[in-house]
This record gives sequence, structure tokens and C-alpha cells, in this order.
Amino acid sequence: MDDIIKCCIESRKNAIYSTYEIGEGKLKEVIEDYFKRLEEFAKGCTDVTDFETKFNSSPFAKEYTDLFIKLSSNKSATIKSIGEDVAYAGREIIDTVTHKARMDARQEVHDTVMNIPILGDVIQAKQTLDLFSRFKKKKKNEDEEENE
Repeated sequence: MDDIIKCCIESRKNAIYSTYEIGEGKLKEVIEDYFKRLEEFAKGCTDVTDFETKFNSSPFAKEYTDLFIKLSSNKSATIKSIGEDVAYAGREIIDTVTHKARMDARQEVHDTVMNIPILGDVIQAKQTLDLFSRFKKKKKNEDEEENE
């Protein structure tokens, strides 16, 4: 299996384990089984673009989303800033993939990652918040300069 594909799988796994306290038991077994099956699925992919494309149109994509839904409704799971963790995982996937991939594939990889259920929405929301934050700081600096 390609190292970049492994990174994509690990980032998804880290998004779950860094967001929720899983502990031992049936829930952990379900999660571990999912990622074992996903790794087997990934062995049939030629590269990261092939993997992401096939993943998005496979039952694995819905199952991944369903894991988050199940975990968020699980009373024993503790949510730890899901937005930041998932956004970080998405940026990590994009950074790793684009660093190792050819430059002409950068946009295609970015588009593929942004279409991952939940992950793309969280990344886009985080980017929008960052943009507004920069605008607000710029406006504040301009106002301060005007008042001097």
C-alpha cells in the first residue's frame, strides 16, 4: 500500500481517536475492524487519487460518517473540540498528499479531500472563520491607525 494512502487512513483514524475517548470494549472493536477493512480495501488502489475516488463512492465513506454520528451520540464518549481536530486532520492529509504528489495533481487531490464527508465541510468552515478573523484584525488595525 502506498505511504500516502496509509497517511490518509491514519488521519481518519486519528480524527476519531483524538476527538473521542474510546476506551476498551465493543466500540473500539468496531472502529478497529472498520480500519482493518479499509486497509484491505486500500490495497486494491493504485494511488491516493484512486483511493480517495473509490473511497468516496464506496460504503466506507458512509460508514465513516456513521462512526462519527454513533460516537457523538454515545454517552460514554467525550467530545474534545471536534472541529479543530477534524480540520487539523484534513489539513494534515492535504499537506502530506500535496507535498509528495506532483504539483499538477495538487488541485485534484485538494478537491478530493474537500469532498470527504464531514471533513471537507469542517475544513471549509475553518478557512472561512480564519478569513473573517484576518479581516477583523486588519479592520481593527486600520481603525487604530485612523485614531492616532
